[in-house]
Amino acid sequence: MLFFNKRLLGPALMLWAVGGWGQDQALLLADRYMKAENYEDAVTEFKRYIFFNSGREGADVSYAYCQIGLALGNVGKWTEAFDNLNKSVQSALDDKTKDERRLSLAVAQIGGKNYGGAKFTLLKLEMFGSDEDLRARARFFSGICAIYEYDWKEAQAVFEEYFQSGSGDQFRSIKPGLDALLVQAVRSSQKSPSVAKWLSTFLPGTGQIYCGDWSNGFNALALNAATGYLLVHDVLARQYQDVLLNSFFLFNRFYQGNKDNAATLALQYNERINRLWAEKILDVLKER
Repeated sequence: MLFFNKRLLGPALMLWAVGGWGQDQALLLADRYMKAENYEDAVTEFKRYIFFNSGREGADVSYAYCQIGLALGNVGKWTEAFDNLNKSVQSALDDKTKDERRLSLAVAQIGGKNYGGAKFTLLKLEMFGSDEDLRARARFFSGICAIYEYDWKEAQAVFEEYFQSGSGDQFRSIKPGLDALLVQAVRSSQKSPSVAKWLSTFLPGTGQIYCGDWSNGFNALALNAATGYLLVHDVLARQYQDVLLNSFFLFNRFYQGNKDNAATLALQYNERINRLWAEKILDVLKER
């Protein structure tokens, strides 16, 4: 697009630096890069804006830091994103703007899977926020955070509070469906990694079968049975050197591996089930 012709940026930025451009026009260029998902150039322009406008009365440095953080989050640079979003909070000029920036930080923390940080940020906003609407939105995103953590009971409690407070009155039509899915998620079957491991300790392969992986279960049973047969054969044949080698390399590898594999399969099973419920619940919430 002609608008993004970089040969035009040099003269434009010179005008900006000497005051030939207003702040709004300067931010407009960076914002257009953001809308075009040209995050690298957007970050460059927002940084340039901060450099020339820090300390200037009326300059919206907080907004620039916030946009830099969001842009960096969009390309997966979460540590830098969080750092800039924290700067956007610190540089905000009033309490309401600070709370808006905190909410942006929390949403980015959820996107970056920093759920602990997100919960802490949202809790501060819920407890000390200056605006009721922002506190309600923080409560809503606390529920979203609980969903991503697969903490279904916490999600139930948070969304119940959210609707009871009247914050979600305009979205009350989704409440029955949301409640039903959360109840089902709480009751969903989960596999215990410790049970799976103990089952495979007593009889190799049974932990895998417990997790629904029959092929891996029969494979583990066959391998350990074959290894056990070799050990017994070598003992009866008094081939003690082979006994030591087979017990150390074969039996230890397949038997221990069978136990660890059973526990891993239980975790993977739970992850699949929980992810399925999370996707269903988030689809309902998108309707809001």
